[in-house]
Amino acid sequence: MIALVDDDNAVLEATASLLRSLGYTVQTFETGRAFLDWGGLSKTSCLIADVMMPEIDGYELQRLLITRGCRFPVIFLTAVTEASARMRLLNSGAHSVLAKPCSQQNLVDCIESAIDRRH
Repeated sequence: MIALVDDDNAVLEATASLLRSLGYTVQTFETGRAFLDWGGLSKTSCLIADVMMPEIDGYELQRLLITRGCRFPVIFLTAVTEASARMRLLNSGAHSVLAKPCSQQNLVDCIESAIDRRH
């Protein structure tokens, strides 16, 4: 199960559609809170999340997942391009940080790498 969290519905639906067309099972969430409250965290094999979201941003979402003991790989998509922001996410345990917009192939490669590394 790949979980997608993004407050931009167009990005959320386009990414979900792409991943489903490739055979992945996908669950979408418009907020970090909705994802955290979902009863299926243990089913998640990879999380793809936006960084800049209201209420709970990507940094806080990642911190909360770590405190809950969730160890699945996290791939962040962000329009923030500062190297320091990218390094902060990577140093906090993110698998990858991709700049928006990213190519479909780049995203798929990151997902495959994240899932392969998990097994």
